[in-house]
Amino acid sequence: MAIPSLAMIPSGYKDGKVYSVLPTNGDGDFTFSRGSNATRVNKDGLIELMPLETSDTELVTNGSFDTDSDWTKDTGWSISGGKASNSLSGDGHNLYQGSVTSVGVNFKVVITTTITAGSVNVMLGGGTGGYNTIGEATTSGTFTYYGVSNGTDNRILFQTGSGTTVGSISIDNVSVKEVISGLDLPRLDYSDSSCPSLLLEPQSTNLIEYSEDFNNSDWTEFNSTVTSNSIISPDGTLNATKLTEDTSNSTHRIYDTIIVSGTGVAYTQSVFAKSGGNGRYLRMFRGSPTYNYAAFNLDNGTVAESGGSNLISAKVEEYPNGWYKCSSTFTTQFSSIASYYGIQDGGSDSYTGDGTSSIYIWGAQLEEQSYPTSYIPTNGAIATRLADVCTDAGNDQVINSSEGVLYAEIAALADDSEIDGISISDGTGTNRVVIFKWSASNTMRVRVTSGGTNTLNQSFTVPDITSFKKIAIKYKLNDFAIWLNGSEVFTDTSGAVPSGLNVLAFSSVGSGGADFYGNVKDLRVYNTALTDAELEELTTL
Repeated sequence: MAIPSLAMIPSGYKDGKVYSVLPTNGDGDFTFSRGSNATRVNKDGLIELMPLETSDTELVTNGSFDTDSDWTKDTGWSISGGKASNSLSGDGHNLYQGSVTSVGVNFKVVITTTITAGSVNVMLGGGTGGYNTIGEATTSGTFTYYGVSNGTDNRILFQTGSGTTVGSISIDNVSVKEVISGLDLPRLDYSDSSCPSLLLEPQSTNLIEYSEDFNNSDWTEFNSTVTSNSIISPDGTLNATKLTEDTSNSTHRIYDTIIVSGTGVAYTQSVFAKSGGNGRYLRMFRGSPTYNYAAFNLDNGTVAESGGSNLISAKVEEYPNGWYKCSSTFTTQFSSIASYYGIQDGGSDSYTGDGTSSIYIWGAQLEEQSYPTSYIPTNGAIATRLADVCTDAGNDQVINSSEGVLYAEIAALADDSEIDGISISDGTGTNRVVIFKWSASNTMRVRVTSGGTNTLNQSFTVPDITSFKKIAIKYKLNDFAIWLNGSEVFTDTSGAVPSGLNVLAFSSVGSGGADFYGNVKDLRVYNTALTDAELEELTTL
């Protein structure tokens, strides 16, 4: 039986717009924005940053500090010898150049730093609207940051941070160029299968400053050694690290100490790991194993053991070429976290090593989230991926208020208490049809509201809210039904329909609220109420 079908999502992307379920006539396309770069899993199974294109025009004058000119130096900065250096201790000392950026525009900023103490914040804007801090360099190196300029002063500004001492920071090779495409491209992610899904995630920050380079002062080796560039990583390049145990009768690990926002807060630690071929497990824990720990069998991709009073969950996700993304979620006990990655012999985390057994690691991440999000690469500073925003699809010419079907094939990011919605509405909660991921565990809710009164408000549980499911809501005067994975799970033969439906949104109403974060393989709006046979075929997995 042929299903009356409109365009599917996702079928492609261009010009910052996702192809919507509605006719692509200029009114039906979703408008997509994010404001920062982000990673996805491409069709070859490799983790990649979304491609960016920048202008060829350099916006900074004298970015190599060849002369003591073009820059405004507040007390605490000087320019000489082809670099700008701080001449006072403490934070809050500024070096800036005006008339560089533009309000609301994304920019790529590249700097080279030499830092022996303290840090330097990289900021855009100033004046009315203030500054947007797009990065913080805490060590020496060449770093790239992306961000939007907020304020009307249009500055690129560098500000010393806490712990800075006299002469501990110098800056060179400053470049600012406008990003003309790429930051706002939607992510068509192939993590689940050869069929891509639109990936929508909330904002998150990787608090580990070196996510791929474990051979630096941020990471401390304990009865182990690290060897850089030992094997091809999940991004397809030779940059994964080999972690090898020594012969001590003890634990074998590396760790990085991170300052966190307080106690009792949910954090998730993750890393990509691969077996070294000798039966060793990856072990992760924070501060002390009695608080929380998890061990991962890298030969079969399972959680071998986990526990501790503050552990929430542990998870393994399979990637190509023997790689696994291993993660654990926990609540904090102290104001800092010692983020450990260790080797376990299969029975205990403390044992006599043989001096040769090893595992491979890449892509370390620590984020203030109750579940792991997509990889956020860092190289000398923390990095933030801004939230995906997908809005503004539909009009009253293609969405039928008197009857129709809202259909989606979706998977939630986590089984947590957040409420996420996908809706067709009049832009308010007065008239709408909504599919909710609800706050209770593994629960969905469907709601149809007409004139402010809920005609349908039905909850039901599913085996796994994070697995893909096909759900459809049929609405028609005195004729409502919910179909899930090929079965009709609810009907109602009494009730009014909404009016004025004119917008499709990844939120509970068109104006925003309870934004949907998850994976979307298919999203459709039908302007007629489908038959039971059509709904069964449409929703069968």
